[in-house]
Amino acid sequence: MIRVLALVEGPTERNFGQQMLAPHLGHRGIAFSPKVIGKPGHKGGARWEVAKREIVALLKQTPGFCTTMFDFYGMPPDWPGRKEAKQEGLARLDAALKIERSIESEIAAAMNAAPGEIPFFAYLSLHEFEALLFSDPTQLASVTMQPGDADKFAAVVGDCSGCENINDDPKTAPSKRLLQIAPRYKKTTDGPVAAQRIGLQTMRHNCPHFNAWLTRLESLGQR
Repeated sequence: MIRVLALVEGPTERNFGQQMLAPHLGHRGIAFSPKVIGKPGHKGGARWEVAKREIVALLKQTPGFCTTMFDFYGMPPDWPGRKEAKQEGLARLDAALKIERSIESEIAAAMNAAPGEIPFFAYLSLHEFEALLFSDPTQLASVTMQPGDADKFAAVVGDCSGCENINDDPKTAPSKRLLQIAPRYKKTTDGPVAAQRIGLQTMRHNCPHFNAWLTRLESLGQR
């Protein structure tokens, strides 16, 4: 088995990793283990130095690969490539890709290696985990228990031209839009249930950046 440790944003991403990604990847010879960044009870928005320290520590103690699952939305400006991507006015996906490559370069430098020489690659969710849930408005509405929510969720996806294009403004990020439609939605409990009902295949079909990351993880089992 190839071991992969993932440093993730919070409990929702950890649960998603344990309940859905680990079984899926396990069938491909990959032992996937998510770890929440920071101390217990920590909430999103960790500073880069904290993330860098934990990623390097994982790489030093893990005979395998390391990756990440952090939100592009709300990412502090001290993360590598964050300011540059904003200054260059890059489109959302291009900005995320730039930051991912910058993260990989910084981690490689911290390990006294060149990018590509260490068993690490970064992934940023566009723009939050909740974007994946918008990939199936009907199943998401089944969790909020308001069938009429399905049309509202679908309208958000249509207005943004895709789940991963739902933007990162404090009022219009995926989680904020979800709560505006379904105020009783609970991230840590309803999120994993919705993800299970939607399934990875639908998420991958509607979220290309997520699909690219999962495809790369799957390829580790072919080594």
